[in-house]
Amino acid sequence: MTPLTTQALVPVLTFAGLVAVVAGLAVVLIRRAVRGAGPRRWVAAAGGVVCVAVLGVAVWVLLQLTADQPSNAALARVSTVHPPFRPLLEPASPPAGFPRVRTTSQDGMQPGTVLITTSTTPRPTDTTVFHPPFLAEVDKATGDIVKAQRMYAMASMFQPEPGGRYSYNVVDRNGRSGAGFHVTHYVTDDRLQVLEQFDLDDLEGGDADLHDFELLDNGNALLLAYRRRQVDLSAYGGAADAIVYDPVVAERTPEGRTVWLWDGREHLDLDDVPPVNVELKLQAQPPAVADYAHPNSLELYDDGDVLLSVRNYDCVHRIDRETGDIVWTFGGVNCADNEFDISGDPYDGFSHQHDATLLDDGNILLFDNGNLHDPPRSRAVEYAIDEQAMAAELVWSHEDGRFTGYFGSAERLDNGNTLISWGALHDPLVTEVTPAGERVFTLSLPPGQRTYRAYQGATH
Repeated sequence: MTPLTTQALVPVLTFAGLVAVVAGLAVVLIRRAVRGAGPRRWVAAAGGVVCVAVLGVAVWVLLQLTADQPSNAALARVSTVHPPFRPLLEPASPPAGFPRVRTTSQDGMQPGTVLITTSTTPRPTDTTVFHPPFLAEVDKATGDIVKAQRMYAMASMFQPEPGGRYSYNVVDRNGRSGAGFHVTHYVTDDRLQVLEQFDLDDLEGGDADLHDFELLDNGNALLLAYRRRQVDLSAYGGAADAIVYDPVVAERTPEGRTVWLWDGREHLDLDDVPPVNVELKLQAQPPAVADYAHPNSLELYDDGDVLLSVRNYDCVHRIDRETGDIVWTFGGVNCADNEFDISGDPYDGFSHQHDATLLDDGNILLFDNGNLHDPPRSRAVEYAIDEQAMAAELVWSHEDGRFTGYFGSAERLDNGNTLISWGALHDPLVTEVTPAGERVFTLSLPPGQRTYRAYQGATH
């Protein structure tokens, strides 16, 4: 049996105590209804029926928490009421329902752990086995589970933070077509006990999004978010009363105060949406929502500017924190406002990218999903950026002939290797490669399992 943290044990015992009280009250009321007479008998009977109904709901909730294939909607509601209601596994042994992990490692691998989230694809096949979602920290050398936490709602990110802390997120409410989720981000100690939480519940027409979270040195956090509004998209072949998701970036304090906000609708032009996404997004009919931008990563420059990846534009933008203006735009052949001359890249840039990050030398590393390449091909790529000459040179890339249309990440490690998550693929799901492209670590999950990103954890 998985031991529970105090944080999870308290609500479990409280819930069990309330169930016992209601059960006792139901017994008393039913006995009074059987033995009584007159109006009081009917009042007692009605009270007994209510208590039995409450007990039925409570038993149903407990079954959902322990089922092999629980109702995602029910578990999301439980998680919303009390997000820390999740068991933390220690020591290193797989918890019930955890998908089988296979790892291989070779000399030259960066020692330590890898952090992932696991979830079962919403598009299962005959070979897919359902597993509940988890956060997991896996020892790269042995494949042992160092930490695992059962999630009662989807989580997309589990990442290390300074000082031995972690952060993860929980989807409080599902969105549509990969966007529009309501999310809460949590910062924890080394035992995954929640220390702080960040959300954007007070954002009019929107909320925090699941695609990225950046904890800042000042204790605040940089959040991706979205905001809904009604737009006439008939000029693009869409609906006159369409609802769109506008991208938002916000800096938020732990106390829940927004100290900086960038509203994408003031800076992005619908005319710049690539033609393939005009058909897929802007022409979607209600109740579908036009997720025309789909921002999916952000990172902070030393001067405070923000590097923002906008997947559906095939672009990354540098945003001036003081003015909110877009300093420059960099992207592939489908990025309408690309300002860089790209050299050394056989694909002439990236497509539908994820996880654009800044390296110490100013280069940009990202996961190129490659949806619009011909043929579609995914890879990790690094570009040297010359902002004076407005030139971008491909200086490193890695691909192995595979394609994953969504999810994915690339992280440059201390030893110069690159940790790559292949998102929706399962064998292997995560790889580590040397600068020469030699694979020195792999992590695989069963078919149908996926992870949004992978992060290097502690080095032992």
